[in-house]
Amino acid sequence: MIKTNYLFAVVIFLLHLIPFMIAPHDFIWFEIINKPNFTPSYYINLLFWVITFIIISISASNTLLADNHDKRFYLLLLIINYVFIQTYPYIMFVLNDILLAFVNIILMLITSLMLKIIGSKINKRVNKYMYIVTLWLIFSAFLHCGFLHYNRMVRT
Repeated sequence: MIKTNYLFAVVIFLLHLIPFMIAPHDFIWFEIINKPNFTPSYYINLLFWVITFIIISISASNTLLADNHDKRFYLLLLIINYVFIQTYPYIMFVLNDILLAFVNIILMLITSLMLKIIGSKINKRVNKYMYIVTLWLIFSAFLHCGFLHYNRMVRT
């Protein structure tokens, strides 16, 4: 069972990471927009997203492989959260739409909180790590508020 959990977690992780990494990114646009002083560097930002994907993967694999509950709603939330995560790079770095990216981050935060709440009913031990995901998404939401403020909510 432990090998199955790890294999399932790796599959979920790769499903999150690969599309996120190969999505087109307009880094020139991102470098020229006004950003708050607390904006992390690209590599720190990437590191936190990878950690987020690892936590979601471990939490999801252990929750979905638990024996004792109906997990259809949890799986639906996981898929919705996955869609929000995968659309974020397109919205932010292709459409260059800061406001829509902010809305997307808020939707990621809501679905992550719901995953935490529903997942905790199925597997309390593993889902406690979803707090880290929640904190990262709260920080990302504040960061996007800064982007909106410094760029006056207009598309550049």
